[in-house]
Amino acid sequence: MLVPILAASLLAAPQSTEDFARSVLEDLCLPYVVGEGGEGGAIDFLGFVETGRDAGTRRFATGDEAWLLRLTESGTAEDGDLTRLCVLQARHGGLEAVRAGVAGPLEAAGYRREVDMPAERPTWSRGGVTVALHQNEGRATLMRVSWSALDGE
Repeated sequence: MLVPILAASLLAAPQSTEDFARSVLEDLCLPYVVGEGGEGGAIDFLGFVETGRDAGTRRFATGDEAWLLRLTESGTAEDGDLTRLCVLQARHGGLEAVRAGVAGPLEAAGYRREVDMPAERPTWSRGGVTVALHQNEGRATLMRVSWSALDGE
């Protein structure tokens, strides 16, 4: 009885941009792009609802549409050109807040920050996985997490 109440209270409590971006990165995007699956439970837990689907792409949004999510898979493992992409759009959170949420966990997990990228487009990589952030002026912040069999170990 207490578990459902606790889960409901966690979902109802507003999360900061930093916490939400970190959760999406660690619980959904990274496992999805490396093929560990299980994104269904994370999608539900994070409050996303499916809003569309077409050839290899699924789209989701939170109830208030503050966060949009796109999961895409293209190519095939047999052909060696399989690619997975997880894109999170933070419609109300700025680049600094998203970066604050993901930089620490990425660096702790051994991702290397690409030093030749500008500060407004930070990028980390490890073993074929690339995490890139950017925000065009007046636009939402995007976190793009990708993996390609062509770049994998």
